[in-house]
Amino acid sequence: MGLSAPENENVLAIVKKIRGDQPVRRADNLENAETESISNAQLSYTSRATHLQTLTSLLSSYPAYAPNEEELSAAKLANFYNNLKNLNDEAANKTFALITARKERNDLLYYNPGNLLSLVNPIKDYIKSVEGANAYYKAAVALKFKTIQ
Repeated sequence: MGLSAPENENVLAIVKKIRGDQPVRRADNLENAETESISNAQLSYTSRATHLQTLTSLLSSYPAYAPNEEELSAAKLANFYNNLKNLNDEAANKTFALITARKERNDLLYYNPGNLLSLVNPIKDYIKSVEGANAYYKAAVALKFKTIQ
């Protein structure tokens, strides 16, 4: 690629972050290595996209970088990063909307004073008390509703 050894190490370190490769552990003090290590894998989609942006900006700063494949050029990588960023932002917005909708549903069904359980349980009791409604009561009891802690 025509880069110096430190430049090449910088690029490889960022590529390892994108891939999620683990760094090689040193041979000293291996018996306490598991208890002393803290995970910093940074494998979320946002972290990987950020690492791709870092890699793209780093590669574009090296004039000697000229890949054989056009897809690996700095401009194509920057375009790929922009697409990933837009998709990540869209997914984050939709995830937030989903969480909000679930919270509103749970508030309506479980946490309001006139919630689902306060409506269903008296109805089941009434159906049980009606003469000849045994089949309806069995169908009503088959509907399971649980409280959310």
